Amino acid sequence: MTRAGIAIATLFSLVTATVVTGSVLTRANATDGAQPNTSCATTTACIEGDNTSTGPGVKGTSTKGHGVVGTTKSKGTLSGNSHAGILGQDLQTGGGTGNAGVEGTSTNGVAVLGSSANNAAIIGRSTSNDGIVGVGSAGVVGEGTFGVFGLSGTEAVIGQNSSTGDAIFANGFGGLLFRGNNSGGSDVFSVDDGGNTNIGGNANVAGTGVFGSQGSGNFGVIGQSNAEAVEGANNTTGDAIFANGFGGLLFRGNNSSGSDVFAVDDGGNVFAVSYNSIADVMKLQRTATGQTVKTYGSQAAQPTLEDNGEAQLVNGVARVALDPAFGAAIDRSNYMVQVTPEGMTRGVLCVTQRTPSGFIVQENMGGRSTVPFSYRLVAKPFGSTAPRLPFASMPAHFDRPTTKHRLMRAFTPAHHAKPAMPHLIH
Repeated sequence: MTRAGIAIATLFSLVTATVVTGSVLTRANATDGAQPNTSCATTTACIEGDNTSTGPGVKGTSTKGHGVVGTTKSKGTLSGNSHAGILGQDLQTGGGTGNAGVEGTSTNGVAVLGSSANNAAIIGRSTSNDGIVGVGSAGVVGEGTFGVFGLSGTEAVIGQNSSTGDAIFANGFGGLLFRGNNSGGSDVFSVDDGGNTNIGGNANVAGTGVFGSQGSGNFGVIGQSNAEAVEGANNTTGDAIFANGFGGLLFRGNNSSGSDVFAVDDGGNVFAVSYNSIADVMKLQRTATGQTVKTYGSQAAQPTLEDNGEAQLVNGVARVALDPAFGAAIDRSNYMVQVTPEGMTRGVLCVTQRTPSGFIVQENMGGRSTVPFSYRLVAKPFGSTAPRLPFASMPAHFDRPTTKHRLMRAFTPAHHAKPAMPHLIH
């Protein structure tokens, strides 16, 4: 063919391309030497692959490099003018939710990898569902200054597990398990690698409040402070502190030597070394009318143990044995007996003998009455060495009101420079 014929043929092909695509395809020097090095100036794709069967539209394979590389030079600043190096779209509208805009599979490596020098490596957005869902042994793994960063108008990060696993699992590897900053960049809440919690403000949480599980440790929750280690307050009608023993103790207190000095068991029984009250000791007593009244306990100069009963005077004499259980609980070497006759007698009833096993009651004036009588025994508890009316001291503020509002105590949290948050495209 002559040179004129070749020129005519070339011009014909360019005209044909213009009619088909609306633009002229030209050859340009590829930036990295790739072939074919086709370029165009259109609002549609320069190269398009359509497949009407089940095969891929475009496939890229490389023995030692990337299979497909997509780049963009668009300087987008907002979602309306920003573009991606590779865009994957799922255009089916039949209601199916199994397709994916972009899917990555890998036999040994990472399925999808995102990296960025100045912005978020991967961003997931959804108008009606989850932005990013991770499934697998790790689900989602992030590396960098912020491994995973969540930004939302509601909850930034939510962890949920419908089986027996953990909704959120943290492994500090020597660092903090969790650290929370306020808007000023100050630490207000942290959990260290040993499970110790530091709270810089009031713990106001709807629902359970604070829940500690023993797990592999000895304590579910530990409070340590130079003032009150643990304090509960409730401004409504609820409980400041609620304990459920589930068969164990509701409360157990140790002294500085590690010895138990106070305990409340699951039945509400209180065990203490001593009991000191600045008011009268009272007990709630139900009445036959269905009401409840307060009754007062008697006071004594020293500890005593009492018992009472009834016996029968026959021909002016009665021998009464101590109840074995009561006798074992008292100092039987010295106890008092008070008797009251319940019938007419010639003489007064007298206690003429007291032994470790019982006592003898006789009618004086030679009386030989046969009448019933009641008696009251008062003795020292067995082994008691308590002194009479010992002097005592009272803890500060125990006998007068305090103006201290403990939960509003000033707190100066540790301050850390507020870290720079990654800039996300809005």
